[in-house]
Amino acid sequence: MAGQICALGTYCHGNRVGYTRTRGLQSCPTRSCLITMEMGVYALLSLLFLASGLAAELSGNESVHLLDWSADLASSLSQLYDSNRDCDFHITVAGKDNASQPMDLCAHSLILSLNSEAAFLLGHGENTSTVLVDEECLTYVDPFIRYLYTRSIEIKLSSVKCFHKIASDYKATKLQQFCAQLFSLIIPEDPTFHAQLDLYNYALDSQDPQLAELCLQFLAWNCEAFSETEAWLNLSYEQLRALLVRSDVVVRDELSLLRALGRWRTLNRLDRHLVEEIRFPMIPPEDLFQLQFNLSFYSDFEALFQGRILESLEFHTVSFQTLAQHVNLTEATFTPRIYTSPGWTHQMNSNDNSYYYGMYQSFQTPTHPSFIFRSQLLYWNAGFHPSSQSCRNYGFTCPEGSFPLLSLASAYSAEHSIWYENKALMRCQGNVITEVQDFKDRLAIVPSGANGSPFPCPSGYSQFTLVIRPMYVALPDPIV
Repeated sequence: MAGQICALGTYCHGNRVGYTRTRGLQSCPTRSCLITMEMGVYALLSLLFLASGLAAELSGNESVHLLDWSADLASSLSQLYDSNRDCDFHITVAGKDNASQPMDLCAHSLILSLNSEAAFLLGHGENTSTVLVDEECLTYVDPFIRYLYTRSIEIKLSSVKCFHKIASDYKATKLQQFCAQLFSLIIPEDPTFHAQLDLYNYALDSQDPQLAELCLQFLAWNCEAFSETEAWLNLSYEQLRALLVRSDVVVRDELSLLRALGRWRTLNRLDRHLVEEIRFPMIPPEDLFQLQFNLSFYSDFEALFQGRILESLEFHTVSFQTLAQHVNLTEATFTPRIYTSPGWTHQMNSNDNSYYYGMYQSFQTPTHPSFIFRSQLLYWNAGFHPSSQSCRNYGFTCPEGSFPLLSLASAYSAEHSIWYENKALMRCQGNVITEVQDFKDRLAIVPSGANGSPFPCPSGYSQFTLVIRPMYVALPDPIV
């Protein structure tokens, strides 16, 4: 009579029942299979799967009863990995630079074979494998292997880069995608900006343009705070130039950015190409005049400064009609960045408003940065609209389903030669800018806290800075 097929991990006449690729489950010549108290990995799996699916499903209208212990499976597998018992697979973990002592981990091939993300370990048909990682990521390999057992892992700002790199190198797609989604959530967490700069370097090294732009976007929006930190001094020449060419850099004013360039110079080599990225026409004439007396590196680039100051004084004193005939006013140097100095901004806090009536405030700014318009003020009306009723109260037609909204409108028409590309800065949990919205048709949407922003704000947005950005209109090519 054929023997009974015994469960994995049980014993038949004192001999443990195992599994082989060539013979499959071993059979017992008798009908007796005994389960011992010292179960190995096979017995553990067998019992867990049996216990997770006990049910009685009878015909007719009788009830169905389910016993489900599957929630304990991940914990049991984690304990199995930590126990180092009954291993049949060995993993050597080493740094790519061979600067550290290799580390040995033991595992269970059957458990690993159940997870497609562990295929890189088992693909060679042997019972050993080597995992090479950067030295800084060595400590994260052990929790990574545990993740292959339990399919669960905790990731922090300090660990996301290494887990993303390990997952990318070894094609653990689910973990890689999860880490990529986390970047936008955790980038705002470090007030020192070291973590953001570290991620930016990683993105450039790994040739990940999306992550690189995400990091650079955050650094640009928070440049005012970033430029005052130690991390600012660690920017490479190329990284600093990539920041300076952008118009979405948020700073107090252009002069503060020029001074931040001088601060970077204390530990780095400054050349004329970086100085040329400063938008001198956006600096008031009085401050331009003072540069020769109070800027530490003025003498290093005196000819450059003199040429740019002359160009800027022309911008400040020549009329638009004359200037536009000879100068391309669409060039970046004549375009303001996002300046937060009080003269160009207005602060709003939505916590001060009534849901029904909303909030409406007035303020004034110069008409244009040019000295010609210094005495001409433009009056603005700003509002926060949490509901359609609030919009109607102040004469706006707001699209349904897009609340809350910010509104911004000038009290009267500005010069025909000037147009405005105004912005709404949205701050999350203090002073961190995680969203910048354009005003389109006098309205800017406030994204929900969980989504809709490059850097989601779970607590929601309540602090807003409205920034006025005037510039000359574009005309046909000037006569040079």
